[in-house]
Amino acid sequence: DNMLNKFEFGGAGKKGIYFDEENRRHLIRLRSLYGEAAGNMADIGKKEEAQKLIEKCEAGISPENIPYGMVSRFNSHNQFSLVYLEGCYKAGKKDLAEKVRLAVRKDLEDQQRYYNSLKENYPDYYSGLERPEVQINDRMLVVLAAIEQKYAPQTQATVPKEGPSTIINTINEA
Repeated sequence: DNMLNKFEFGGAGKKGIYFDEENRRHLIRLRSLYGEAAGNMADIGKKEEAQKLIEKCEAGISPENIPYGMVSRFNSHNQFSLVYLEGCYKAGKKDLAEKVRLAVRKDLEDQQRYYNSLKENYPDYYSGLERPEVQINDRMLVVLAAIEQKYAPQTQATVPKEGPSTIINTINEA
């Protein structure tokens, strides 16, 4: 009742507002709390209330102002977004969950490419990031894959199966 009826977001739902790091941190935490509450409501069979919580959060925090996936200290932004993602899945908000999932996956993979590039091209810069940022990012990708496996198995890569025919390899010895 407090989250759904009494709490008000203020101006975070209006598009085009800039929030500095400190305010983004507070807003992403609120988004996470709404996701966690929605997931808990869905777990006890109150899916309609769960959906209302997610809808209120979406109206209160514009993803244009506070993206679902974003670089932050210790990757906390994406950590909180994973909680929200699971809440969206549990509440049955699959279209929204897909938007959140894609944004978080893109951001985590972009960060991974950046770290790999540093490691390869600028090892001196990379050495300071190896712990904890790189490790956190790697673990977050594992957590995201587990969420995808549980709630959206269709997003998982499939390994082609061998067909019934024989494969003939020929070597040109010319």
